[in-house]
Amino acid sequence: MAVGYVLRKHGVGLETRECALLECNVTFSTRIKHKKYCCAKHSKRGGERERLDLRVELKPCRYVTCEMQVASVGASAGARKFCCSAHSGTHDSRTRSGFYERLLGRTGCSVCGWWGAGVDVHHIVPRHKGGGDEPENLIRLCANHHRLIHMNLARVVDGEYEDLREEVRAMELLKREDWAREPRPQEPPEEGVAGQERICALMECEVVFTAKRKNHFYCCRPHTKKAINRGQTRARRMPCRLAECGRFIINAASDGAKREHKRFCSKEHANRHYNRMQIDFYEKLVEQTTCSICAWWGPGLDEHHVVPVSEGGSGEPDNLVLLCANHHKLVHSDLARYEDGVYVDLREEVRAAEIEKREIWNDQ
Repeated sequence: MAVGYVLRKHGVGLETRECALLECNVTFSTRIKHKKYCCAKHSKRGGERERLDLRVELKPCRYVTCEMQVASVGASAGARKFCCSAHSGTHDSRTRSGFYERLLGRTGCSVCGWWGAGVDVHHIVPRHKGGGDEPENLIRLCANHHRLIHMNLARVVDGEYEDLREEVRAMELLKREDWAREPRPQEPPEEGVAGQERICALMECEVVFTAKRKNHFYCCRPHTKKAINRGQTRARRMPCRLAECGRFIINAASDGAKREHKRFCSKEHANRHYNRMQIDFYEKLVEQTTCSICAWWGPGLDEHHVVPVSEGGSGEPDNLVLLCANHHKLVHSDLARYEDGVYVDLREEVRAAEIEKREIWNDQ
């Protein structure tokens, strides 16, 4: 007993071996002559393969950007293609969405030709307005141009894409000037002559009526009452504050009021305006903020974390970089990387790797 303890303590008889399982690279030490595997789990897996006489082949993980090796077991060499369930799920979802077909075919945007990740199918007539999935109602757009449409900064008319960023920017600057002016009291209407055709003196009304007396200023009793209640002291006809809206509203407030009563023509436009303010929409539009990689400018820019938050990255300016939607999607699709202030496009390399792995795994 004591002799065995001494031998074990000083490592007498220990042999260093490599695990016999094809996909395992572990080196272990043992005194047992017939031990071939590093652990019981690998011993069970290897013994089952030997008992069933299965053909084992070491191949790269089917996920296009993964470099790990997996042991493919079986006559079809297709029993296992992925190193983990995360890569398997991502590959399946990309296959269903047509990611690899667009990558291999270099399917590009109809406007700028951008290809790879971020190419979407846009409905010219939206579904909620009766648009269908017919080819004539569909157009392929990159993430940048697609985002502009849904921000009302672009539109598709008769199959032609129109960029409205400059127009909306100019309207925003004009509306900022209009709403920065101090309201002036409205001048009282001038007296006329009975029987004369006049325009209703209420700002938002343009009805023409025949005056019954010289001080007949309004077309109806409700407008007369509204004008009296308003006092006509600070009422003014102003454009809706939303940049791309061309409607006018009457901004009215009583004397001494701290703020105007109305700035938008509808609740929907008010919500859209304040939601935009939370994401610095107007600042990026007016200042023409550009992507750090390309010259794309406008509100559709994202803040990318160079070191992801999940890996300990912070929200400090040193860890943030402004990217357009196209380049941002490439990074999160493993088709590009941003390291040490340098952006590297990997689309061609990933495309070549996908073609190679399709040949290895005999995928169509």
